[in-house]
Amino acid sequence: KLKQVETERSAVKKALSEMTRSKEGLEEEKVNLESDLDALRYYMKQERENGRGVATLYEKCQAQLQLKEEQLLLEEKDKRHAEHSLQSVQLEKSIAEQRMQLLEKKLSEIQPDLENERKLRLQQERILDEHLQKQQQSHEERENNSTSTVTIGEELGRPSLALDNSKLQEEISVLNRDMQRQSASFREREELLMNEKNTLLENLEALRRKVNLNEDALQLEQETVGRERALEELETVRKQLLRATSERGDGLEENGGPGQPERRQRRRDATELQELLEREGLLSQQLSRTESRCSELESERHRQSLELVEKDHALETCRRELGAARQRAEELDVALRGGREETAKLLVREESQKERMVQAQSDNLLLRQQLQEASAKVLQKEAVVTGIQDRFDDLLSKLQADKNQREQVLEERNQELVASAICLKETLKKLEDEKNNNEDLLHQRKQDLADALKKLAMSEASLDFTVNHRTALEAEKSQLHNNLESQRQQVQAALQQSRREAAAHAASDHEHACSLDRDCKSLEETVKQLSEEKNALEEKLKQVNYFHNDEQRLEELTRQLQAAHDTAQSLQRSNRELEEQLRRSKRHLQVPAGAALSRGRRSRDLRALKHLRRYSRLNLVKNAAPLRAARSIEDCAKLSAAPPLRKLSLNLQSQAVSQETLEGLRSMNELHLKRLMEQKLQELEAEVERLRSNAEESQRATEHLQAELRRYTSLYQEELSCRKALSAKLER
Repeated sequence: KLKQVETERSAVKKALSEMTRSKEGLEEEKVNLESDLDALRYYMKQERENGRGVATLYEKCQAQLQLKEEQLLLEEKDKRHAEHSLQSVQLEKSIAEQRMQLLEKKLSEIQPDLENERKLRLQQERILDEHLQKQQQSHEERENNSTSTVTIGEELGRPSLALDNSKLQEEISVLNRDMQRQSASFREREELLMNEKNTLLENLEALRRKVNLNEDALQLEQETVGRERALEELETVRKQLLRATSERGDGLEENGGPGQPERRQRRRDATELQELLEREGLLSQQLSRTESRCSELESERHRQSLELVEKDHALETCRRELGAARQRAEELDVALRGGREETAKLLVREESQKERMVQAQSDNLLLRQQLQEASAKVLQKEAVVTGIQDRFDDLLSKLQADKNQREQVLEERNQELVASAICLKETLKKLEDEKNNNEDLLHQRKQDLADALKKLAMSEASLDFTVNHRTALEAEKSQLHNNLESQRQQVQAALQQSRREAAAHAASDHEHACSLDRDCKSLEETVKQLSEEKNALEEKLKQVNYFHNDEQRLEELTRQLQAAHDTAQSLQRSNRELEEQLRRSKRHLQVPAGAALSRGRRSRDLRALKHLRRYSRLNLVKNAAPLRAARSIEDCAKLSAAPPLRKLSLNLQSQAVSQETLEGLRSMNELHLKRLMEQKLQELEAEVERLRSNAEESQRATEHLQAELRRYTSLYQEELSCRKALSAKLER
């Protein structure tokens, strides 16, 4: 029976060990599956974060598009401002044209006065010619009729006629000098007026050309800048769209089998992409419109250049007509000089004629009146010319003031641009250093990402394997669960039997302990008897010392006594140990099965069990009952130690799971930090690109300002040359 019980116990122990092993394996598989589930949840969270990243990218794209729209609005405002400035320039141009028209009107008003003066001169010359002809006719008639009386009259009136002739000659010379001076002054004034008119026309033409060129340059620059900005914006939008689509495609490929929400998200992304493409089409239409506008402006510029050429031809024809008029005036002056010479000759001939002198005096009076009228007109013309010169001086002073203001503004702008260029260079250096550092970090992070992606691929493959293995394990688990239930029933029945046997063993142990107590008492009595016998033998030995033959017997007796004494001591020790073990077993039996034992107690119990096993092995032959008690105690200790050991194993498993979860959280945090760093790196790259674009725009602005400075310097030099020419003409 004992052998059967032992075999059953060993079988139960083996079954229990197998059950514990299977439980541990199942728990390990459960932990692995939970870790896989956590990894899947983390992967799903990553995918959600990727979706959120795509949404944030889309929002960023929308924000960038809004910023671009705002920039387009600002460009439209700048265009409007430029149009207003062009309108102001056109107003200035119209004002200058009005001034030119006023000058032309004044010139047209002065020209009839000059023509009237010329007509008066011609009339005077005609009157003088007629008077000379009449004098010649009268002189011939008088010579023919009174040849005889002339000699007497000449002799009588020679002194009076000489005086009159001398006076008349002096007056005629004075009048001729006055006429020459007036004609010279008129010619000089006409030349000055014509030169001023030509200079004003040239200045107006130059101003018109400059204004038109400035308008065309401004329009072309604005349109080119708008084109470049629109193209850059389109390129950035296309890049962002490609990035978003690639990221979305990668996310969908990683998901493997997206559900309905992912399909909805894909549809939303597709609709958003369609909207972005439509907006791109609208921007391309706007670009085509701007290009058509540029072509229209170029055609208008070409047309205006043709109109300017036509106006130049018209001005050349006007100049030719003015040259022909000047030639005619010179011819008339030459004719006047010839007539004056003839009048001088005729006056010499008329020295002897009184009638001629009287007529000459009357003519002189008329000429004096005409000269006074002409001098009054000349004074009026001089006043008009002085007013025109004053206005011209005012215009020159205004132009100088505007030029000085522009020079100051340009100097201030140049200083500001130099300072801003220095700051931008410093910032560019800093940004380049930061970019190099960020590129190194990016390279490292990309390598880390590549390693992480490889690990992800491996984990995905392991996930697939674990999923398949999990299904198989679930089937095995169900089978094992059924087997466990059947084995539990068997174990419970065996446990009940073992408890009954343990109770019987406990009773037998109690009886055995009582018998051991009795044996101990009997052994003590025997020890006492042996000690008494020893004492008696010693007394006998003392009495029979002289018996040498009994020495060997005495030695044997002493050896027997020592052996008996040793056996008594060993029995006492064994009794004490057995009593202690019984007490411990009783304590273990009194403790409930579900109580938690400490590690020290378990170690003591194990040591006690080992000691009992050793002692039982040594005393199997001697003591069968103590062996049974030891076995029963060992079984009870195992039964009492099983639940706390299970609890400890569960605690260890929970600790392992918590450690794995902590490692998963650490990995999640590391991935989150990596993503944050990638986002920061992307933001830094965007900022670097933005700063580069700003630097390029600032360089373009500086180049534009330098071109404007060159243009203004060239204009200033042209104005200086014009002023020098005008001052030289005025001095002349």
